[in-house]
Amino acid sequence: MHLNIGLTLLVLFAAVGCSKQSSDSADSDSEQSPTASKGVAADDDKRAEEILKSRDIIEARDWVRRYPKSLFSPHAIDEDAAGGTPRGPVVERLFTAGAQRVVVHHANSAILLGVVVVLPTDATARTKIFAIEPELSQLCQQRQAKDYGQKYLYYTPD
Repeated sequence: MHLNIGLTLLVLFAAVGCSKQSSDSADSDSEQSPTASKGVAADDDKRAEEILKSRDIIEARDWVRRYPKSLFSPHAIDEDAAGGTPRGPVVERLFTAGAQRVVVHHANSAILLGVVVVLPTDATARTKIFAIEPELSQLCQQRQAKDYGQKYLYYTPD
């Protein structure tokens, strides 16, 4: 029963998308900006560091195998939506681009709370990941991330 509730919440999350939390720091962009600020990137790095220390994470490839209809899986709901980003193999595209690690932060091993992408230090690989980022931001209905030298990209449900 708990698994059914978790899967229902996951489906709802997939329908709603995910978003990046905003920051009121001095260097944040205006509300109109399509790009997240350096302050948001720094906040996300702190949050991701804590999540990666948590027991409530699973490698994204394992999550996709376990929950094949989740937001970042090859068979996500509404993958053929007109004008939308193909939700297909997002996790594999991140690894192909050079992500060092992609993990899912979860609750009760069934509810997706967020996704952490561990960014590479190699400039070429970072460029490839940030080339994919606008699609990920569209998928998650959040402002695009810009490369400020941060260690992580962090996506979370609304």
